[in-house]
Amino acid sequence: MKDDKVYIETIETIEKSEVYYYIFASITEIHKKDNLEFDITKIDNLREKNKFDKKLKQKVIKLLKMPNPVVLNPKVDIVEDIDKGKYIQRKIRLYTAPFTFSYAYLLIPKEETAERKVVIVMHQHGGNYEYGKEEAAGNIGNENMFFGRELVERGYVVFAMDAPLFGENNQFFQNSGIRNSPAVEEEFATQSLLLYDYTPLGIIVEQDLTALNFLLNLEGVDKDNIIGHSFGGVRCMYLSALDERIKVTVLSNSVEKFRREYNKSIVHTWLTLLPGIAKYTEVNGILALISPRPLMVLYSENDPIFPKSEVEDEIHKLEKLYERLGQDDKFTKIYLEKIAHEFPLSYHEQAYEFLDKHLKT
Repeated sequence: MKDDKVYIETIETIEKSEVYYYIFASITEIHKKDNLEFDITKIDNLREKNKFDKKLKQKVIKLLKMPNPVVLNPKVDIVEDIDKGKYIQRKIRLYTAPFTFSYAYLLIPKEETAERKVVIVMHQHGGNYEYGKEEAAGNIGNENMFFGRELVERGYVVFAMDAPLFGENNQFFQNSGIRNSPAVEEEFATQSLLLYDYTPLGIIVEQDLTALNFLLNLEGVDKDNIIGHSFGGVRCMYLSALDERIKVTVLSNSVEKFRREYNKSIVHTWLTLLPGIAKYTEVNGILALISPRPLMVLYSENDPIFPKSEVEDEIHKLEKLYERLGQDDKFTKIYLEKIAHEFPLSYHEQAYEFLDKHLKT
C-alpha cells in the first residue's frame, strides 16, 4: 500500500508539472522517488549489515529464479590433460544441472607448493561467443584477457568455465543446423527463459555456484578468490555476493547502475540483467554483500559500457561503507586513466598483488 501511495503522489506531481514523458521513460520517472528497501548508506555497523545481507540475499535469490537446486557434489569427467610447459591444462566436463554439463579448465602448476590457492577466472563477453574459457586460459583472443594463464604461472590453481552460450557451450547451435548468429541465440534464449519465468542470469549463477561446490570438494587446494572482466566481472559480483566462501574478489570494468536514465545508458547484454532488482536496491547493494571481504574494483575513464560517472557514484557509497565497518584497508579502487573498456596488461600486476596480499600472507 505504501508503494501505491508513492506511485499516486508521483503521478499527481507529474500531472501538475505539465511535463509528460514517453511511456517507457515515464516508468523511470515514477520510480525516481522510490525509497529503496536496501540502502547501504543506512548501514552503520556489522550487526545492521548482517541483517541487511540476510534479507537482500533472500531477495536476490528469489529474483534470480534459478530453475534447479544448486548441485552440492557435482559429477565431473576428466576429458584430457595437456602439458603447457609450466602447468597442466586439464579439461573437465562438469555436470551442473539435470541433463546439463559445461566444459571447464583446471590450470594446475607443475611446481608443488605446501598450500595451493584456487582462483576462479571468469571470461568476458565482448561479442566473442566462441572464446569463452579459451580466452581466460590464454589460448586464443585478446592477451589482455589472459589472466588465467598469468595466474597459474604465479603458482595459483586456476578454474575457468564456459558460461552458457560461450565456448563449447555455443557448439550446440553450430552442430544443430540452426543458422542464427550467437547474438540472436542470446536473445532467443532470453525470451524462451522469460516465457517460463526464469532468467538467464539465474541459470548462470546456478552453474557458477555448482562450480564453486566442485572446487570446494577438490583435495590439496585452498579455495579462496575470484577475478573477472566485464560480463565475467558481473558473474564474479553475484557469486561473491551470494557465497561467502569466496574470500577475495577483483572486478574489472563491470560496475554499473540498475536505476538508469531512460535512453541515456548503454544497452547491456541480456545475460547480466536481474529483472525487478532496481525496485529494491542499486548495484552498490549487491557489492555491499561482498563487504567487508577484500574487494578491488577497476574502472576506466572512457568506458562506454560501464560509464565512469555511474561507477564512481556506486563505489563512493561502497567505500564509505567499508570505512564505517572499520575495514577500509580491504577495499581498493583502481582508476584506469585514458582507457576504454579494457583490462590492460599494465594493470594486471596491481590486481595480482591484491590477491597475493590477502591470500598469501
